[in-house]
Amino acid sequence: MAQEQLQPGQVFAGYVIERALGVGGMGAVYLARHPNLPKLVALKLLTRVMTDNDDVRARFMREADHVARLDHPNIVAVYDRGDQDGQLWIAMQYIDGSDAAAALRQGPLPAARAVRIITETAKALDFAHNADVLHRDVKPANILLTRPIGAEPERVLLADFGIAKALDDRMGLTATGMFFGSLQYAAPEQLDPSITLDARADQYSLGCTLYHLLTGSEPYPGRTPEQWMHGHLHLPVPLPSHTPAGQHGGIPAGMDAVIQRALAKDRDLRYPSCAALAAAAQHVLDSPADATVAAPGGSTDTYPPEAVPTQQRRPDQSPHQTTSPPPPTDTPPTATRSNRKWLIAALVVVLIAAGAGVVLLRNVLSSKPAGTELMLTAATDPGMNPFMAPAAQPPPTNTQTPPTLQPHGDGPTVATQPLPGDRPGLYGGTLDNAECDRDKMIAFLGAHPAEAGAFVEALNTDPTLYWSGGHPLTAADIPTYLRELTPMLLRLDTRVTNHGFNGTHPTTLQSVLQAGTGVFVDAHGVPRARCYCGNPLTAPVALTDEPKPVGTTWPGYHPAALAAVQPSTVTITVFVLIDVVTGQPFNRPAGTTGTNDTPRSQAVPRPLPAPNPPGPGPGNQPAIDGTYQMHWLTTICTGTHDFTATVTHQGSALTMIRGGLTLTGTLNADGSFEVTGGGAIPVTFRGVFATDGGRTVIRDGVSKRGECGGTFEGTKQ
Repeated sequence: MAQEQLQPGQVFAGYVIERALGVGGMGAVYLARHPNLPKLVALKLLTRVMTDNDDVRARFMREADHVARLDHPNIVAVYDRGDQDGQLWIAMQYIDGSDAAAALRQGPLPAARAVRIITETAKALDFAHNADVLHRDVKPANILLTRPIGAEPERVLLADFGIAKALDDRMGLTATGMFFGSLQYAAPEQLDPSITLDARADQYSLGCTLYHLLTGSEPYPGRTPEQWMHGHLHLPVPLPSHTPAGQHGGIPAGMDAVIQRALAKDRDLRYPSCAALAAAAQHVLDSPADATVAAPGGSTDTYPPEAVPTQQRRPDQSPHQTTSPPPPTDTPPTATRSNRKWLIAALVVVLIAAGAGVVLLRNVLSSKPAGTELMLTAATDPGMNPFMAPAAQPPPTNTQTPPTLQPHGDGPTVATQPLPGDRPGLYGGTLDNAECDRDKMIAFLGAHPAEAGAFVEALNTDPTLYWSGGHPLTAADIPTYLRELTPMLLRLDTRVTNHGFNGTHPTTLQSVLQAGTGVFVDAHGVPRARCYCGNPLTAPVALTDEPKPVGTTWPGYHPAALAAVQPSTVTITVFVLIDVVTGQPFNRPAGTTGTNDTPRSQAVPRPLPAPNPPGPGPGNQPAIDGTYQMHWLTTICTGTHDFTATVTHQGSALTMIRGGLTLTGTLNADGSFEVTGGGAIPVTFRGVFATDGGRTVIRDGVSKRGECGGTFEGTKQ
């Protein structure tokens, strides 16, 4: 039942209503006259629909307690609070003006005004942080701007501490896994309920706000929670000077470095305070001619490369560790709620949960959906737009029959099977022979800055990128990075994202590299560059539809038996390779080029993948059809009660019935699915069917209805 809006002249808790100022999901705000003083106040009322929610009620009541402690000229003051016949309310300072979001409706703000707004807001945030209070919803709409009076500039005040959380709070108001905040400005760690937030989350949001004020657009534009979450978790930090506003000369190039550090996905690499962020931005304005920034490839630096991270790591990790998914095992352990560390961020974006042993196709694929073309690239084919002319001899002739994977499915269906990078015999080579000229590649990239910039730009798009430096690569890091890689040969036809060079930036192709292709492999066992042509390699990306192979097949190629290498969970010190000429195993220390190879006496079995998800073929129908118990992992403005759903399918047509709601959609060849139903505001469920210890389960589930939704997992009963 909708709550009745208060009318002008109506008295509430002694305050006389003048007019409504705004209405939102949490409640309404009114302009009202103080009962005892000649002043106007902003009267905030919690909607009665939410009054029965104890968590929300507690958050609302504690807003006044939090802000009452914050007596600061840049923070909206709280005068009083109460409970009027079950209606919660707060009386706050009324600001005669607008907010930064309203100012943005006219377009990007002049850089000087934008930086001044950020500077004043930073004062408020640092003051709150020193009082052990987080805001957790910093955004333009919560930054109020007064009307200028005479020669005085506009005042800037931070409002709406309604979701603030004291640093010493132990009440666990978000224990249900619900997210409170605005996803367009949320720090990556805000999307993980297991991480304890601190002031660096507010500083990230302030950086997002600075970007928005300067450019007129959010740093990661989108229309859905999945798109915003995907941006914060995976996409490179955007450069404001490369936006339309920046191209018109309104944003100094040095502001790129400020934004990249403020929006660092690793919070350890952000500014030490909000004031430090504001000071860095002001410094760029004061000396724009001296502030240069790396191009997208990143070869010119006037800021530390640590300030531009693309990898997310756990708070308990050292700067030289990155989070890598675990290798598959023959008997995957059952995933638990605590294993689910990260929200799922996009339609096919999945991060493997820490400790979860279930390995699916989507787990080894990167985040951005590609088209449908799958380029078949032979071992001696440099492919389209190679980074450089062949810098290595063609790989040796493989006189041993290479191993093959058991095909999953028949006919032309493409199926990618994950293998961990530390599996013995996954790679081959020839004893005491490097197969790749690492020094020639280092020399080439050192002499070609455009290619070097594109090389690191491509590699930094992969969140599983690993090297000893622990920060995103720059062109200056290339010699060190390449010397940490180990040359070897693929023994299986392998799916990768293969990056070429178009003269300015890296190009991207979804490719299958033929067994026998020479590659440089990192210390987590992932191929990172082709020896023959220098192309950087990253994790393969899920295609948007049934793949369409382009190119000539080779003997032994089978579309349903392609490997995708999954990073190992430990740093590899010695690789166990198979000599492709003699068939004998040998050891190659990581980072060496064949001079330290040693024979190995123990036999090595052929590499096998982890169990794959069941396919949609008729033989697999009983494995999918049935009733599933669904468990919510995280929710955004939706219920948290577990539920059951009945699943049936016929061929690729899938039906899911939840209560009285019927959803229909498509089951794909890799076990992934999407179903939709439900009237004017449809609900969509996505996920992947998999096997786990002999059971059929749904992994990586995402539900969406309007701007609400969540992530879930299911188990067949």
